[in-house]
Parts: sequence; C-alpha cells; structure tokens
Amino acid sequence: MAEESVLHPLVLWAQRKDTVLLTIRLEDTIDPEIKLDKERMYFRSKGGHDQKLYGFEFKFFGDIIPE
Repeated sequence: MAEESVLHPLVLWAQRKDTVLLTIRLEDTIDPEIKLDKERMYFRSKGGHDQKLYGFEFKFFGDIIPE
C-alpha cells in the first residue's frame, strides 16, 4: 500500500519575545495531533473537504514556555 503524502495547511505565525501566536487554517479536522515543546511545534491531522492528511513541524526562533 502506498504511503499517503502529507500536505501543508496554511499557517499564520507571529512571534515576539513574550508571545507566540499561531493560526492553522484547515477546515473539518479530525483528531488533530499537536505537540508543543520549548523548541518546536508539530501538527498532523486529516482535514479539508477530501479529508486528506495535513501536517508540519517547525522550530521556533528561540525557546518558549509551552502552555
């Protein structure tokens, strides 16, 4: 069976010294998997009209306090 390719959702990201703001633009998500630590963020979920797999992982400019 072929592996499902991962698409990238539209992500709006702003980071200041004391704040990180993220908006993930993906409709109709099912059981999103979100992992956040002091250095990076990971997201994966099926979504959109066709319920395709979306995901991303990125590293912050500096360490954060995950809340």
